[in-house]
Amino acid sequence: MRRGGSAHLLWATLLVLACAQARDGTGTDGDEAVADRQTPEPILFLRTANRAMADYHRQHQRYPLAWHDLDLPFALPGFFRNDDPDLRAKPSDGARWRPRGCKLTYVIKEATATTVLIQSVNDSGEVEYEIEQGMEDPRRVGAPPASENPRDTGGCR
Repeated sequence: MRRGGSAHLLWATLLVLACAQARDGTGTDGDEAVADRQTPEPILFLRTANRAMADYHRQHQRYPLAWHDLDLPFALPGFFRNDDPDLRAKPSDGARWRPRGCKLTYVIKEATATTVLIQSVNDSGEVEYEIEQGMEDPRRVGAPPASENPRDTGGCR
């Protein structure tokens, strides 16, 4: 397994399970499963990425400069096999990565020994959300999308 793989695999597994339970209604906590399914893509990704960044920082005392260094498995709608080659960023992605099935590109805007800033960027180059170390939820940066309905913004379906 690659660097930090077990911690990141756990996050991917939890994401897959939450989406699967929401989709087929087998989750034991229906409200939580529905909330995960309706979470907009940028919030879902940025929360997951920020947790993985914190794990990486604990191990290396710095934040990664590229998505490939983080080894974060992510894809939407959330159903994938762990050996899927599209599941992780490639070295050529650098600090900009659009995971499979996502509508936005995610940029590691700043990464140092003490700070990290990750942004979601739309196809027009506008930043929609961003998250920094220590934040639980991303903050909106740009104007709201035309449709604020979570089912239309790329959450797990």
